[in-house]
Amino acid sequence: MVRTTLADNFQLILPYFCLWPWWWWRLRCDEIIVVETDSNGRFSTVVSYQCSGDKPDLYFWIEYKINGSLETVYRPPITCNTYWNYTCGTEVTLRINDERVPACDQDIDLLGRKVQILSIGRTVSISEINGAGAGFSEEGLTTLNQPFGGRLEPRVWFSRTTLRDDKNIHYYRWSYRKLTSGNGSSFFALPLPGAWQPLKRTVIRHYAKLDTNGDVTHEPYALGPRSVGAESNLFEIKPVDVKDADPDGIEWTVVDEREDLASGHFETRSLGEGSDACEEALDAAGKYELKLELFKTDGSLVNWSTEGLDLEVTNVPAPFGAEPVTAINASNYNRIQVADDIMAFRTVLRVDNNCCNAEIAPVSGTDSCGFIEYNTGASITLGFKAEHPNNFATLSFNVVRGVSNYVAVASTSGQAGAASLPTNNTPPPAHAYNLSGSTDYTETFAVVNLMGGCDRAAFAERIRVSAKATDGYTRLSSLDKSAIDGFALAKPCP
Repeated sequence: MVRTTLADNFQLILPYFCLWPWWWWRLRCDEIIVVETDSNGRFSTVVSYQCSGDKPDLYFWIEYKINGSLETVYRPPITCNTYWNYTCGTEVTLRINDERVPACDQDIDLLGRKVQILSIGRTVSISEINGAGAGFSEEGLTTLNQPFGGRLEPRVWFSRTTLRDDKNIHYYRWSYRKLTSGNGSSFFALPLPGAWQPLKRTVIRHYAKLDTNGDVTHEPYALGPRSVGAESNLFEIKPVDVKDADPDGIEWTVVDEREDLASGHFETRSLGEGSDACEEALDAAGKYELKLELFKTDGSLVNWSTEGLDLEVTNVPAPFGAEPVTAINASNYNRIQVADDIMAFRTVLRVDNNCCNAEIAPVSGTDSCGFIEYNTGASITLGFKAEHPNNFATLSFNVVRGVSNYVAVASTSGQAGAASLPTNNTPPPAHAYNLSGSTDYTETFAVVNLMGGCDRAAFAERIRVSAKATDGYTRLSSLDKSAIDGFALAKPCP
């Protein structure tokens, strides 16, 4: 009866047999096939066997190429790791713990107990944002004198394992408040800073996943916003292991840097009020303070000092490229402190989405057909308008004779709002467009210096005013403005 019961219930007691060493010598295996996995670690093969009788008992071991040679990285005891009477078509999952094999379901974690603030987008490192030491009007600009605009995306690197597993810190929140006005007619600190407003736009990370057909898809995983405890608009610190987000995930991927690398989205074009985008930008322009806070799993605010966290900022310019990227401890300027305790990271950004304006003044004396008759010794005055409310723009004014003859003596470029703009020719003769009012430039030229030896000629004028504002990826060329005009000079008919 005992023998019959054991035979009938062999599968129930099989796991216990594998624990008895005296049984191991009775088992052996024969290699029947070698297969190579794909880049995601998946493999398949066909094993033929009789429909009747015993079913295959499968055992696997794995070799991995290390320093050019195949090394065994997975070969557990046969007794406890054999798939007895394998069911055709079912999946087998083999987990490798050899440290020489790079894991597919994890990406690099930051060692220690650190939060590193890297950059705004891809092209502006934290070290390239002017602090208070640059002066009141320069604070918040880049070191290239650029304001910020569009959608700003701070990039942050967390010590995720330490924060999540050891410190129970799972969430963060970005907030902003306005510090100054900046509408072009005045620029001054507000009597009181505006109220803190949280960033609310969804932040996602993509991860690779196999669908039912065996194809890889890149699925989005939303980090927030979420409500936790009494706090709202919190965002999750991304798990180190993608399987904490989705058990079927393979690895975290970056398919869109503006989504997958951003810790938040500061949408500066929606900050102001007005009847159109230009009026809204005029109302919203100014300095804004950003802060980053951390929260526990219950939604309680984290005291960085009490938790022993290090706050660091990059100290090399971006884009980072192939060179080493280093970071240093953040200065007091980048810390929000209560007494001696660090409670948040902070920085100041000068935001300016103001539209440019460009116009060309008609040449005095032009008739309805665009011609001006001139006599020997005559002069003409050229003029244009180059406008940006806060002068965060450059300009280029070009004059061309005929189809392609560049007239350097009448062309100029430089900073919008500059008092004087020298022309692009080498003297003599020396000329400069001088500012009249806040936006209008004019200069008078002898006709003979424009004609290039011609008795009559047609000219094209083009002005382009280019905004300096950046979103951390590119200059905001959508704020630019240009204009084109023309005239012709001719001697009077006999």
